[in-house]
Amino acid sequence: MVTDSASLGAAVRAAHGWLCNKKGGYLPISNMYMDKLEKTSLSCKLSVNAGDQELVSKYAAIMKKRTEIENRLVQKLGRC
Repeated sequence: MVTDSASLGAAVRAAHGWLCNKKGGYLPISNMYMDKLEKTSLSCKLSVNAGDQELVSKYAAIMKKRTEIENRLVQKLGRC
């Protein structure tokens, strides 16, 4: 993890979107890194392969909780 991982994540997602748009369709994010690790400034690699059901269920639980918290905040504070 880096000190500003949210910004880094946003930059990686933006780069992925740009690449998909340039290629005219969806490409797996792994295409950004496969056989290119030594050529990128991030030197990133995927931690797990897509489709890991244990990871999917953990992420789903976290997202459910996040949605609950967000909904409570919207009810309490309203939309900005």
